[in-house]
Amino acid sequence: MNKELFEAMNYLEKEKGIDKNVLMEALEAASFPPIRKILNLLQM
Repeated sequence: MNKELFEAMNYLEKEKGIDKNVLMEALEAASFPPIRKILNLLQM
């Protein structure tokens, strides 16, 4: 994880009350579909 993302997550947790674990889960969930699509294209 890069520094800017970590800082943004800290900000959201502190200022908006959003737990970092929730943010991480959301980022992971959003990342899987594009990655799966790329892997499927590579297997063709």
